[in-house]
Amino acid sequence: MEKHTIPSLWRRATDCPILHTEAAKDCILPDSYPDIHRILYTGATVSPGRTVLGAGKLQTEGMLYCNVLLADEEGSLHGVRYAIDYTGQMPYSTEGEDSVLTADTTLDAVTARAVNPRKLAIRGKITVTPCLLCRCEDEPILAPELSSAKLEQKLQTVTCRQILSWGENGIEASEDLSLGQEPPISQIVWSDLQLDVTSCEAGEGEVRFGGNGQLPLFYITPDSRVQYANISFPIRSSLQGDAMEGDLCKVTLTPEEVTVVPSEDATGEARGVELDFTYSVAVTIARKLSCTRPVDCYSVEQPTETVSEIVELFTEIGDLSREFSRNLEGEAAGMKSVSAAFAKLAVDSKEKGEDGTVLHCAAQVTVIGTDGDGAPLSVSLAENFPVTVDVSDTGEPCFCRFQWTMPPAAVIDGEQIKVRLSGKLSGFVAHSGEVSYVGSVIPATGDLPSAGDSITLCYPTPGETLWDIAKRYRIPQRAILSANDIPEGNLPTVLLIPH
Repeated sequence: MEKHTIPSLWRRATDCPILHTEAAKDCILPDSYPDIHRILYTGATVSPGRTVLGAGKLQTEGMLYCNVLLADEEGSLHGVRYAIDYTGQMPYSTEGEDSVLTADTTLDAVTARAVNPRKLAIRGKITVTPCLLCRCEDEPILAPELSSAKLEQKLQTVTCRQILSWGENGIEASEDLSLGQEPPISQIVWSDLQLDVTSCEAGEGEVRFGGNGQLPLFYITPDSRVQYANISFPIRSSLQGDAMEGDLCKVTLTPEEVTVVPSEDATGEARGVELDFTYSVAVTIARKLSCTRPVDCYSVEQPTETVSEIVELFTEIGDLSREFSRNLEGEAAGMKSVSAAFAKLAVDSKEKGEDGTVLHCAAQVTVIGTDGDGAPLSVSLAENFPVTVDVSDTGEPCFCRFQWTMPPAAVIDGEQIKVRLSGKLSGFVAHSGEVSYVGSVIPATGDLPSAGDSITLCYPTPGETLWDIAKRYRIPQRAILSANDIPEGNLPTVLLIPH
């Protein structure tokens, strides 16, 4: 007798571990740079290489691009950029070889410390959150005494989502950007390109995406003043790949090699910049699949089985706006004006709340300014706060990240510094459901079931009662009760209706 296999559903591996790793390097200043007097700001981006599962290990690799803003003893600013590779692994194995692995890589923290006036010790902490999807290869197990029995078959169709991911590195791009009303450039000291995706959609064989690029930079004006500018420009592009209409998608852009040089206008003044850069694109899509499962029906003694279905993917969770103030203390007490502000925000934990899911956020804000004599100063501020997001219809976020829609604003107010954050929270949201089915089970009696002993599957609709179902099938309620294990006051997702 032929067995009836169950077409594959995708289930999420709930025990897939989160991998923590570190990028570390001792970096020597170029010979043309003066000695380090003070580190004002350290920023970085992570360019994930690949995350793979094999040989009983979960392994990841990639690059950390770190930008450091320095001041020498004379108060002049200097910027350096380093590329640091990282690797990490941990033991992990899964049953079967047919699985799909995608991962979300975030930079938790980065620090740069002056080991001596010519050397920087750079350390970055990186978290890789994998999402491993495995096929459900369940197959009904026929008891020996039923090997020659005739099966009554029904088909059940369910919806699941398959996650696919791909990417491309070394994509070249260039932009001619204007300073607007800012003073012209004599020398560029430091810059840090940021690329944020705000929209994406899947088409036939490609993913189209759009967003914003931001180029914050410090530069020297022709009259020897230090000036800060933040230039924005739109992003619109696409990437070829395995995509279809209706796929949910998520795109992450990571700058790699960046070159910024002043550009002159018709008057001969350098009132703009030429930006040449390469970047990597990481695409994740969730594809909707319809899976049809054959159901084998007998007289039943054992309960139905369940299999989880996954996955839905969303890229926007909610907006975020926060204000806080701190007293200026220590060296920062001499700060009289603000030149620029930079911020990083991480979602470090989550819990269920009365109004949704509570995300516990940690913000790290660096403010760069000057004292009364015009010498550069910097101060780092930390703020922890909860954010409640309503994801009750889709489950809890499993991957979260924070994207700025504008740079943080900071002002000096007497002895205090006031900061305002504004941005958008985005990430994956996984939705898990359960599909009920009846497998091949031992009959209620020792005899093989006859045609009259076969059963029918009933899937109650919301609001239906046991009386309604008994009336529909024209059988006594006690017959349904004897064939099912029904909790008091609640109908299960599937009922066995004896004939």
